[in-house]
Amino acid sequence: MSTSPVNDFLLSSKEAFLRNPADGKTTIVMGNEAGDLDSLASAIAYAWILSNAATPTPAVALIQTPPADLALRPENTHALSLAGVSDPPSALLTPSTLPALHPTTPIALVDHNALGPAFPRPGNVIAILDHHADEGQHPNASPRIEIAALLLSAILLDTGGLKPGGRALDVDRAAASALAAHAGLLSDALTGEIHETPALRELTGALEQHKANVAHLTPSQLLRRDYKEYDFVHGGATVRVGLASVPLGLSKWAGEGALRAAAETHMQTRSVGVLGVLTSFSKEKKDKGKKDKKDKKDKGKKDKEHDEETGEKPEKKDKKDKKEKKDKAHKEGGEEGEKEHAEDGEGKKKEKAHKEDGEGKKDEVHKEGGEEVKKETAEDGEGKEKKDKAHKEGAEEHEGGKKEKKDKKDKGHKDVGEEGEEGKKEKKEKKDKAHKKDKDVEEDDADAGGEKKEKKDKKDKAHKKDKEHKGEEDTGKKDKKDKDKKPKHRREMAWLVAPSSSPPSAALAERLWAGLEASTELQVASHAKFTFADEGAKAEEKKEGEAGMHTRVYEQGNARANRKVVAPLVRAIIHEGPSAGTGAGAGVGEAGAAASVTAGGVGAAATGAVTGAGAADGGAAAAAAAADGGAAAE
Repeated sequence: MSTSPVNDFLLSSKEAFLRNPADGKTTIVMGNEAGDLDSLASAIAYAWILSNAATPTPAVALIQTPPADLALRPENTHALSLAGVSDPPSALLTPSTLPALHPTTPIALVDHNALGPAFPRPGNVIAILDHHADEGQHPNASPRIEIAALLLSAILLDTGGLKPGGRALDVDRAAASALAAHAGLLSDALTGEIHETPALRELTGALEQHKANVAHLTPSQLLRRDYKEYDFVHGGATVRVGLASVPLGLSKWAGEGALRAAAETHMQTRSVGVLGVLTSFSKEKKDKGKKDKKDKKDKGKKDKEHDEETGEKPEKKDKKDKKEKKDKAHKEGGEEGEKEHAEDGEGKKKEKAHKEDGEGKKDEVHKEGGEEVKKETAEDGEGKEKKDKAHKEGAEEHEGGKKEKKDKKDKGHKDVGEEGEEGKKEKKEKKDKAHKKDKDVEEDDADAGGEKKEKKDKKDKAHKKDKEHKGEEDTGKKDKKDKDKKPKHRREMAWLVAPSSSPPSAALAERLWAGLEASTELQVASHAKFTFADEGAKAEEKKEGEAGMHTRVYEQGNARANRKVVAPLVRAIIHEGPSAGTGAGAGVGEAGAAASVTAGGVGAAATGAVTGAGAADGGAAAAAAAADGGAAAE
């Protein structure tokens, strides 16, 4: 069951062609064999235009991608789904379902201008709608609905969302504006720059995201995903060269012999003598990892310098000093305690001595009183008066002795008590003093901790200021860098030359290496990190010579030199020799620049198709949609 007019057209045109493919009446409209979105959209669009013209011509779009490989370009399947094509393998005519063509079958080429090796040549090429340098192989060639979303998708993806400073020309912006309106993506009149339109930015982001979704693909699938073949002549022999563009760095997928194994199988299956694997990827993530590592290292160094300037001790030394200080204080407190204890003992001894002295004085008083009484009795014969008087005096003396004794005793106790109180007071004062020292130590520790915390706070504050200042500088630098520089990309090249005797593969490989390394356009250098480093393969090459696969891996200095530059350069090197690399560089660059400029024709063609212009304008429109993707999309 069909889901859209585009899906209906694809199914009906395919069915009509397959009913009688040899009648030579249906025009085959084919994009290039890489099968990128601009080729696919242009082929479908031009087949649609021919079939629906005022004088219709039966036409069918041929997509040069095997059904099993259609999913290798998720951006294509996403764009097709926008046009209502939910099952591309069933709806599209592909090489696997293409029968033998009648010699007179008319062929229209979009997004390329020469039949590939898979088709007999010269072939009946009646139309060429392209923006590449003309190879001159077909001199006799001459020249909507959901189709709008399909064509718009090709323009957006090919021009990086129509951003200023990129590949987009004014004609591309005009075409995109008209197509977006027909596709229902512009509900109101366009205000401001078209590349800032939210709907177009969202569509561009979705297409780019789908296009970049290749990490799950195997090495073999990555080689087939965006692949073109060329036949070049060397010494009277034809050399088939395959060029695969891969949007992933070699380190992500090609290591441990994975690339070599997949490449050898690929080359044998397709009878390819030379295979070039051209990678293109952003180095932003790698740079970010390096920057984070450098920032961390710089921060550690800066912290160390800051600590040295502020005189702060390392944390370990602080803990050691604190412990020593506390131990010293406890030791001093212990000595004070021992001294206090000794003094307390002396006080007790002194109190005992005072007590014994009081008792001795008491005995002495009693003894003296008794002797007086005895004396008084012995003198009894002196008379009663004298006796009474003596008795009275003895009694008074005795009372006086008792009073003196009591006074002395009280005084002794008082002295002892005072001395005891003084001892206790002195002991308490010493104990308080020792306790105060312990407390002082604790306070010193607390002060030290507080001082350390204060220093840490100051340090953190200083670092915060440094960080904020550095952040402001980094932000300014980043803004300036983003404003002044375009995103950086890296390119690599991995080459394999299959063993052969005609032409000799060793000589062909050396010729190719010399030409590539001499090219001022590519600016290659031996890869610093990735090699085919397969010791078994190296031993095989060394032992068997011509029987081994010849390999070389380069890092490419000029990130703008894509397959459009590499293909003619390799052809010149193989045909003319290594010196062609230096001479071909400028010419190839000019051809690439010219091709880029003519990409504007794609937008004009699309505009013609939308506004109902004639077949010639419509053809130009299809060519416009066929823009080949620059550094990001090849």
